[in-house]
Amino acid sequence: MQRDLMSRLYLFVVGTVLVLASVSGFSQTPSTFAPDKMDTVLYGVAYYSEYMPYERSDKDVQLMQQAGINVVRMGESSWGLWEPEDGRFEYAWMDRVVAAMGTAGIKVILGTSTYSIPSWMAHQHPEILTRTLNRSIFGGPSVESTYGMRQNMDTDSPAFRIYAERLIRHVVAHYKDNATVIGWQLDNETGSNDSVDRDVFIGFQHYLEKKFVTPEALSKAWFLNYWGENLHTWEDLPTREGAQSTGYKLEWTRWSQIRVTDYLHWQAVLVRQSASPRQFVTADYSGMMQRDVFQYQSLEYLSFRRVTRRIFLQLSIGVGHGQSRRSYRANAISYCLRGAHTTFPHPGWVLLTCFAQFSTKGQSPTF
Repeated sequence: MQRDLMSRLYLFVVGTVLVLASVSGFSQTPSTFAPDKMDTVLYGVAYYSEYMPYERSDKDVQLMQQAGINVVRMGESSWGLWEPEDGRFEYAWMDRVVAAMGTAGIKVILGTSTYSIPSWMAHQHPEILTRTLNRSIFGGPSVESTYGMRQNMDTDSPAFRIYAERLIRHVVAHYKDNATVIGWQLDNETGSNDSVDRDVFIGFQHYLEKKFVTPEALSKAWFLNYWGENLHTWEDLPTREGAQSTGYKLEWTRWSQIRVTDYLHWQAVLVRQSASPRQFVTADYSGMMQRDVFQYQSLEYLSFRRVTRRIFLQLSIGVGHGQSRRSYRANAISYCLRGAHTTFPHPGWVLLTCFAQFSTKGQSPTF
């Protein structure tokens, strides 16, 4: 009985999607794109031709056309390809792919590529590699990042900001007048990277000085008389590594959210200065709710929101979409569903998530 019901539901979902596809027009005909006046669903994938061990872009584009794909996201983690050496930029590798997509009528969203730094930068400026918070129950010494992982940098580092600005300005200006490129994604799955570097701590101290005015007022708010940890000068403020005060930890999380919002705002300003007015600006938030990202506040600087949703179970779908709906500014939402880490419990599970996002004002499922 249950299996028969699920089969009928699957057929209904598939049939409805096909109807929507024909009505909305998943066609590959070129058209002028306006993010605030989308007349169809953007249905797409993240595509990385640079990951392929051999050249197969033409075949991939053909398969995308057969699948009704009309948008791809590319280049968000390829800083080392855009800039293989300090100050030398390469575009031909991406120009070829963007041209192929344009010929096929497939639109392109490009990333600013700042969440994975090139090897030459780590070698020339090891100070960019962040020190991360020790998450053990009683804290402890921070952990020094090494090169190889993504999101291993202090995004407040002056050296990092100089290089990131140069990259963003060069790449965005290169595709400013390319009709196939319809928008820009800032960074990728942005967070605070759990950075506890000296510059981050000094910024935190200045934030506390502005909020609490005096260390005595902070001590009272955080109840630092407990264990006799009350402060009388700002210079005595301990670092985050060993902090046990709940007030300290909460305020540090707020500071981390402010850092992420400021970082995305900084990138949004740079992109808009170099991009075409017709190109939108968005960001990709990972998962549902993150302690160090204040999504609603950062939306102020974006055209609309993009989410990476990893499907684990039904609860995550419902909660995630409900939380996302509150931050949707308009129906023009670029939404990303990534491959699940577990098997799907029923046929049509991925289609179910698509309908869940449509019901919460989403308009672009991209896989």
